Amino acid sequence: MTAYEPDPQTAKLFAQHKTAAQIVKRTRKPVLAAAEAAVRAGATNQQLAELTGMSDETFRKLAERIGVDNRQKAPTVGREVEAKKRAIES
Repeated sequence: MTAYEPDPQTAKLFAQHKTAAQIVKRTRKPVLAAAEAAVRAGATNQQLAELTGMSDETFRKLAERIGVDNRQKAPTVGREVEAKKRAIES
C-alpha cells in the first residue's frame, strides 16, 4: 500500500463528497416515504425528480409499486396500449 496523501484542495473535495454520500444514505428512506405520500396526493414523477434530485424513474417505479398511476399523459406504446386496442376490436 502506498502512502498517498492528497493535496489540500483534493482532500477537501473528497471530504465534501463523503459527507454528501453519507447524507444521501441517511435520508433516502425518509425521502422515499415522503415521496410515497406525495405521489398519493397527486405529485408527478417529474415534480418529485426536480425537488429531490433523484431520477423520475425512481418515482415511476415507486408509483407502480404502490398502485398509483401518476403519469401526466397516457402511454402511446406498450402492453397497455395493445390491450386497449384488442379490447376495442373485440
